[in-house]
Amino acid sequence: MFKQITDDLNWAIENFGSIQRPTKGMVNKNVAEGLLARVLLEMAYAPNESAKFDQVITLAKSARTGFPLMSAAEYGGGFNTVDNGEWLWGHKQDAEGNISWPGFYSFYDIEKSGRFGYQNFLADTVFVNMFDKNDGRKLFEWNDLGNGYDKYAIEKFVDKPDRTGDLPYLRAAELLLIEAEAEVNKGNYTKAQTLLDELRAKRITGYQPEVALTNKNDMLERIWIERRKELYGEGFALSDIMRFGFFLGGTTKVQRGPYHLDFDNELRDIPADNDKRYLREIPDLEFDSNKAMDRTKDQNER
Repeated sequence: MFKQITDDLNWAIENFGSIQRPTKGMVNKNVAEGLLARVLLEMAYAPNESAKFDQVITLAKSARTGFPLMSAAEYGGGFNTVDNGEWLWGHKQDAEGNISWPGFYSFYDIEKSGRFGYQNFLADTVFVNMFDKNDGRKLFEWNDLGNGYDKYAIEKFVDKPDRTGDLPYLRAAELLLIEAEAEVNKGNYTKAQTLLDELRAKRITGYQPEVALTNKNDMLERIWIERRKELYGEGFALSDIMRFGFFLGGTTKVQRGPYHLDFDNELRDIPADNDKRYLREIPDLEFDSNKAMDRTKDQNER
């Protein structure tokens, strides 16, 4: 599977060349490089594959060229337009294609769009407390629904008045963090820290550069935390938990919210790697249509 993915992306990079796309809703060479950097980062942790970290660094650096990091003010501006200079790729929504309610913003934007959303995605105290007080990404508001759970409304994603908020697929900040993670795995802790400082200086008012840590796992954990703060709500939490948990081990903290039915009303540690709750069940339709799969042998454990 990985071979097919990497073959396709390498072909795209070779053949896109300098072709100009009419909108950011289409893929170009930068996007293909960014997607390949994502894939190779996962592959590089496999035995005897660490040489791929060099490719990851080259690809991530090239992909984000020409896409400057946004300011803290832009980060807090609603996260709803592909016109943001940091976005490499995104879905451009318009009135004709608008699905109105329920769309992406119905799940996140629970106050500012002029309508009530599902209120499904809420942040807990553990996560909110990770942010510096001057961090422009700390976009949460206490949301007291009266049932005793910690609930912070996420204000990162705010729909446009006509409900045509765009959707982010790939940003320069993610690529910077991919590059930093690869640098750590190459033993270049100072280079990785310089990249983190570049990002944090754009996000935190009065930020002062930090000294690189001297332990590999400590630096990787620092990057993991930064990924959580930078990319929350953009679809990376599950894969990050599984990738970072592979080498950091230990547990991750969760807190039950109104829709987290598997956990009690207390902070709880769960395994950070290979816990069956991280794997979704394969749909019955897939087994029905794919005769090469055996429902009794290939289904993920419940």
